[in-house]
Parts: sequence; C-alpha cells; structure tokens
Amino acid sequence: MLALASCKRSADLSSFSWLAGKWVGKYDTVPIFEQWKPAEGNVMYGRGGVLAGKDTAFAEEISIEEREDGLYYVAVVKGNPAPAAFKFTGFKNDTAVFEDPKHDFPQRVLYYKNGDGTFYACIDGRFKGKYVKEEFSYKKAQEW
Repeated sequence: MLALASCKRSADLSSFSWLAGKWVGKYDTVPIFEQWKPAEGNVMYGRGGVLAGKDTAFAEEISIEEREDGLYYVAVVKGNPAPAAFKFTGFKNDTAVFEDPKHDFPQRVLYYKNGDGTFYACIDGRFKGKYVKEEFSYKKAQEW
C-alpha cells in the first residue's frame, strides 16, 4: 500500500515510482498491459493497451506529469483530437484519484498499489447518461 495518509491532497512523481516497469493483467478475458519508465525530469512516461498474443492490438501513450498547478495523469489515444488530462485531486483510502469532470468518459482515473506487489486501476464516470466503471488488475510481467 502507499504509505500515505488517507486524506493526503498532495503528491509528486516520487509517489508513483513503484509503477516503473512492465505490468500485465486481464480485463475480463482480454490481456492488457501497462509499461512505465522511471521519471525523467517532471514526467513519468508510459504506454498501456491490449495484447493480441505478443502483438499490441490497441495502445495509448500515458504519462504522469508535474505541472505548475499540480500533478496530472495524461492519456493520448490515437484518433482523439487532444490528450485527456486528469488532475490529481488526492488520495482516498490510499487510492490516487485523478479527475476531469468535463471529459466525456472517463471522468476519473484511479490507481492503487496492493501490498502484494500488484496494482489496481479503475476508470469511471458517466457515459451516455449512465454510470460506468471499468476495473483493471495488474501484476509485474515476468517476460514480455
């Protein structure tokens, strides 16, 4: 677990250094991945997506960025007109919460480091008038 108070409102890139490396999981039965590099300056770069065998069927560029007005989780998805930037709003029960209430879907991105070395991510919000939640569990990749 993150060694942070449950109401902590501030963080920096070092709060997410544990993410560095390759992670794999499943969304329902679909193989998924995230791969993060250690922080370079004020940005931690990553990629996430869906695997088809050893090939990548879908990918998005992701990053966690320190900006003048705070920390952001940024996703660049091919075909979208602009990057989606979700501002860090704090830790809720040791879960990092990033939000953009004006984004179409999702409006929140959540990350939680489990004590067993795995991590949980979630996106949620309103989509076409209904609440939608998608959950992802990851473990460190033994091989890629």
